[in-house]
Amino acid sequence: MSRHDKLDKAFNDAMIKVNENTRGGLISQELEISEHLVEAWNMFTRLEQTHPSDIEDFQKAIHVLQNVLGMRAMRRLYPDFWISHKKES
Repeated sequence: MSRHDKLDKAFNDAMIKVNENTRGGLISQELEISEHLVEAWNMFTRLEQTHPSDIEDFQKAIHVLQNVLGMRAMRRLYPDFWISHKKES
């Protein structure tokens, strides 16, 4: 196994561990939102489509929302790299 393959395996193993232990870094409220996005997608795809781009547009919107949730996790997991701009109370 090459060094590159070993690094890839180590990275993939680490990501599997992160996903199993921390739900991808999402806190419970974010995980719940993520589950609602899946539910929204499933419900939307069962609707009669009224325009050829409905599915693609909805999919893009879901991906934007998933990216926002993912960045929240990244800012918590790597605060020295991904800067947070928290509101002052």
